[in-house]
Amino acid sequence: MNIYLLGMPGSGKTTLGKQLAKSLNYSFVDMDDKIEKSERKTINEIFDNEGEEEFRDIEQDMLHEVSTGKNLVISTGGGTPCFFDNMKFINRSGTSIFINVSAKELCSRISKSIDRPMFVGKDMEEIERELKEKITLRIPFYSQAQLTVLGDNIELQDLLSELNK
Repeated sequence: MNIYLLGMPGSGKTTLGKQLAKSLNYSFVDMDDKIEKSERKTINEIFDNEGEEEFRDIEQDMLHEVSTGKNLVISTGGGTPCFFDNMKFINRSGTSIFINVSAKELCSRISKSIDRPMFVGKDMEEIERELKEKITLRIPFYSQAQLTVLGDNIELQDLLSELNK
């Protein structure tokens, strides 16, 4: 079984995903890292040079590629569930967990390391406004996840508890 972690940038998908994979004796896959290695470009470079539409095509291909593995914890990109039929595909090919962190906490986390395509060069006010807009657009997709963990201080045990319900 594969486990897909969904959520906004800064929600902890990668950090928690690594911990969860280790705990379950699964392998961990960060889709953004895999895309960067495969394309030999950063996510920012793909967005800047080829545009979001091309990035989303690459992302969907990577989603399908990684899903063929077994016993994986997969950290999806924040927008992955929101394009094409990706959310339905994720739910058909594994267990999906929405890591639901407040906009205020996301803003705090992102402001400490601005290396995310949608927030590069923006101040705190712009980041918070854009986060709230993105959350509003993405919630209908994230809410289709099979499981949801809610809070600003989510830990490994929270994910394990949700998986074991």
